[in-house]
Amino acid sequence: MMRQGVREALRQGRRVLSSSERGYHSSRPAKMGGYDYEHATHMYNLDRMSNPGLKFGLGIAGGVILGVAVPLIAVQWQQKKAQG
Repeated sequence: MMRQGVREALRQGRRVLSSSERGYHSSRPAKMGGYDYEHATHMYNLDRMSNPGLKFGLGIAGGVILGVAVPLIAVQWQQKKAQG
């Protein structure tokens, strides 16, 4: 009698587990106007950029200046605070 009750409980437990399984579901990618959508198609046309030397030079110089100036300003500010 006890053995039959255990079997029935196990059977019902498996039924509950199999019905409550989670799965991965995803919708298909968006199609825009009948063609595959590609964001920023002309974003990286570097060969057609006007005056690339100036633009990249200014960008790199600005990054280097910020990379040096921010820590120097932070140190000065902390030292000023420490003097009280």
